[in-house]
Amino acid sequence: MSDTPAPPFLVDPGGHRHLLTGERVRLGRGADNDVVVTSKRASRDHARILFERHRIWIEDLGSANGTWVNDERLTAPRELRDGDRLVIGDTALSYHDPNTTFRDPALAEIELDLDAGVVRVNRRIVSLSPKEFALLAHLYRLRGQVCTKADIGRAVWPDYKADVYDYQIENLVRRLRVRLAPDGEAGEIIETLRGHGYRLNGA
Repeated sequence: MSDTPAPPFLVDPGGHRHLLTGERVRLGRGADNDVVVTSKRASRDHARILFERHRIWIEDLGSANGTWVNDERLTAPRELRDGDRLVIGDTALSYHDPNTTFRDPALAEIELDLDAGVVRVNRRIVSLSPKEFALLAHLYRLRGQVCTKADIGRAVWPDYKADVYDYQIENLVRRLRVRLAPDGEAGEIIETLRGHGYRLNGA
């Protein structure tokens, strides 16, 4: 039995698998691409998939109509994950990696771009108010550690002078929890440690 891992692959609308091998895989309308996308909205050289340091990325090559991953247009290279949905032109492709390891669904995957103000939970973009974002940013910087209410007060209310009430912080935490997991599917992302404060859980 071979120990060589199975390569990741794309599945096109017809159910055909396109194995992704090598360091670069080019996608586009041109016949010389590794994965030919027969869509008039696809550019000749539309996108490429890169293999770097055991991670797999996709980047747009300046295509006219853009490359989309999970309904979000790429503006920079993005790491692919098992189950991602790609759209090239008007052709949808699903990405699959047979070597993906199981991740506990109760442990949310949190991505936070502090500069751009973008938040994703399990690859889903989440819209937050300024105070909700400030709270999440503070918890994210100290994720895995306990953050006291006093620390949160200073981080979220810049003019904090010990006049932010506990109920204000508790209400803000409650609202943020609902924003991050409206259906409760991500488990308890923000954990309450009674008498101590709050802790952000997530990968």
